[in-house]
Amino acid sequence: MQKITKTLISPLVPILWLVSGTVWFAWHGWQEVHNPSPLATPGYFDWLRYLERLTPTWSLALALALLVFVGGGWLLWQQTRFDRWLLAAAGIALLALAACRPVTNGFSLLMAVVLAAITAAAGRWVMRRLAIAHEQTANTLFFAWIIGCGLLVLSALTLGSLHLLSTWTLGLALALAALVARHDLWWLGQTARTWRPSLPAGSSQRLMLLALAPFAALDLLGALAPVAAFDATWYHVFLPRLYLQVGGLDYFPALYRSLWFSNVEMLNLWGLALAGDQLVQLISLGLTFLLLLGVFVAARQWFGTQIALLAVLLLFTTPVVASYAPLAYVDIPLALFHLATALAWLRWIQTDKVGWLLTAGLAAGLAAGTKLLGWPYLVLFVVLTLGRLLWRPRAGRWSLLAAAILVAALPSVPWLWRAWALGGDPIFPFGFSWFTEATWNQCADLLHKAHFAYVGVGKVRSLAAVGVILYLVALYGSGIWLSLVWPITLLPLLRAGFGDKRRVLIRLMIAGMLVTLMQAFLFPMPRFFIFAQALGAIVVAACTWFYLTHGPAWSRKLMTALLAIAMALGLAHAASARPDATRAVLGLESEVEALSRGLPEYDAMAWANRNLPAEARVLNWSLRGSFLSRDQVPVDPAFQGLLDFSQLTDAQRFLTRLHELGITHLLVLPDGRQFFYPQGSEVAAHLDAFLAAVDSHLTLLYAHNGTRVYAIDTEGRVPPIPLPGIALCR
Repeated sequence: MQKITKTLISPLVPILWLVSGTVWFAWHGWQEVHNPSPLATPGYFDWLRYLERLTPTWSLALALALLVFVGGGWLLWQQTRFDRWLLAAAGIALLALAACRPVTNGFSLLMAVVLAAITAAAGRWVMRRLAIAHEQTANTLFFAWIIGCGLLVLSALTLGSLHLLSTWTLGLALALAALVARHDLWWLGQTARTWRPSLPAGSSQRLMLLALAPFAALDLLGALAPVAAFDATWYHVFLPRLYLQVGGLDYFPALYRSLWFSNVEMLNLWGLALAGDQLVQLISLGLTFLLLLGVFVAARQWFGTQIALLAVLLLFTTPVVASYAPLAYVDIPLALFHLATALAWLRWIQTDKVGWLLTAGLAAGLAAGTKLLGWPYLVLFVVLTLGRLLWRPRAGRWSLLAAAILVAALPSVPWLWRAWALGGDPIFPFGFSWFTEATWNQCADLLHKAHFAYVGVGKVRSLAAVGVILYLVALYGSGIWLSLVWPITLLPLLRAGFGDKRRVLIRLMIAGMLVTLMQAFLFPMPRFFIFAQALGAIVVAACTWFYLTHGPAWSRKLMTALLAIAMALGLAHAASARPDATRAVLGLESEVEALSRGLPEYDAMAWANRNLPAEARVLNWSLRGSFLSRDQVPVDPAFQGLLDFSQLTDAQRFLTRLHELGITHLLVLPDGRQFFYPQGSEVAAHLDAFLAAVDSHLTLLYAHNGTRVYAIDTEGRVPPIPLPGIALCR
């Protein structure tokens, strides 16, 4: 047994594993991209697909930029006061970006700094009242921003509920927050002026910090680019824009997502009101940096600065995090709120200060109000808190539990009430009640197949899919380096190299795997595993650091080389995902040109904005409604509230319904690719038959890239057409 243990912990085992795993990962990933199989998990190998987009010009530009980063990084690595040089270089780069497009880049960056400063100051103001502000600077800033995000969400939610949403009211609320927290703003300025990173010249710590710079720069370019991500243009940015237009949190029957949990959309409201789309994406990038700060704070407390920086580097370079950092999606903020809940709850356990429990409750409520997937964690928070109070009784424990639940309810329960009051279902509103057995029987199978067919893993809830579940455990470290290393993280734990930290590592690893398994049962899409990846990054960083600092010199050098290769692949992924963004950000082309090249329906929507009359009402068959400024009814095949797509089989009935809705124009895409639900192509086929049946009522106004804009006369009659039935939820 001793020989087996000695063999397993030798440096050769992890090196052989990593080399063979790297070869397998690259080869299998390449095959999955070119010959995708139904068992492939989208996103797990998709990063290889980006490499095919590296044109010669973009590759040359990236190579030159990389030389600048490497040369500048080498100089900064050796400088004693590198913080001044680093800040100067960052300032020059930001000024150059602002000069390229002063109104868009410059103003958005300025407002991002202002919003971040006031948010942190307001959060620290609350922390001082809760008597929990006496922490290290990084810890204080992390939780101050978390509490500040809660204040932003609650203020937008309150103003929206009162129908007082506007740029002026939000700006006034921000000014009031700055006035109240003026002393904390002063503290923030003093902290920024006196901050000095304690990273020795030529150290690995400084090297890892500098390695983050190119990834941050690429994501900054993505944040300043036009908003074009699918879900963002569908509802993450589109809905806040509609809320601002009507001045409140109205329910839009054609957009069932206007009943969903929308805490991140409330943050997006601030971006749209203060500057525009680019500030929304900068907020998303800022929340990513805040997640990295949380990982750093946790890992540094347990394992020290070196492992903390490595954990941040590993997490930031995973394909999922690098891709979604600036895209105005909700998955990274959701992981951030989960992590903040866990860290604040642990501090409550350590210090017994009520303020930390209330902070944990706020973060748990923010997570639950962000996405339905956050509610299991909120329930877990309440259960753990109750268990702690029962295990160690204290005076006023029930009042304390009630206060924590109340704080958690503030940013979460209003969304449940709103969905129930307006849509009839507080859990998953599709415009009809899911509390009847008949409705559930009709819809559960469709949604089950739709969701799990989309992620390519089949029926995960069946017992026959245990192998798929185990495969999904790999998403615990879904990334280039994390995927390869996490299966062997147990090996260093066989020896006493971690000392008293071994228990922390084991607990983190168990927590990450439990989160992964729970998420796999709920909805196993790769970007939903980011919280587990954050936990996994800390574990993998600790074990990787063990490999880098133990064993013979040759093994340490080879391990360093493998890690460098993994970082280079991650950088190639991040760079190849941004070629379209850079030209617009640098002012080499307009946003219209960039969007027209990337989105087939954008030109048609831009034409409709210019040429359709103001009173026009468009039935928009593209889900990217964010680009259409005319009154519209967006089409979503999962919703049956305003339009029942089975009526497409009866042309006269559907035409009458369009007349009732006041539809004057149609915007039609060439096929059903805008629908990711299985019935999308079927709906598109019936749409073509409907258009052929009502051809005499249509006038083609515009056609480009297969996208068409029609004027439609909804009065009169059309002959019936024989069409097969369409099986949809009703």
